[in-house]
Amino acid sequence: MVRKIRGFSLIELLVVIVIMSILLGIGIPMILNWIEKTKIREDARKIYSLIQQGREKAFTEKMNLQVEINSGKICLKQQNNGKNITCTKLNKAWQANNTITISKRGIITGATIYYPSENDSPYDCVITSTTNVRMDKCNGNP
Repeated sequence: MVRKIRGFSLIELLVVIVIMSILLGIGIPMILNWIEKTKIREDARKIYSLIQQGREKAFTEKMNLQVEINSGKICLKQQNNGKNITCTKLNKAWQANNTITISKRGIITGATIYYPSENDSPYDCVITSTTNVRMDKCNGNP
């Protein structure tokens, strides 16, 4: 009685390892790029939401507010005493080209909060004007 040993040869295993290495070499950078874009887009939505929340609060409670962004955090503060109303942690470090204030009538000083480097995200800045807040693509430039 002859026993037949079943299994994979060394050549077959090496071919599979090479194919897997090629697929991982292509896939990992794409996944990392997707994660980066998602974090930037999520931050843009957080910033947009905080500014809109500030407009509502300023208008309903008749107080002047200021939006402050530093070290991966964005805060909504009362303008006269600097007391934090709410803060949100960001995934990335964002910058603003001007101080954003919100009057008690809900009017915003025009400014742009942007992610300071080029990227593929569809939204990487939040642009404010007197009565409008919008997310846009700035690609590292305010």
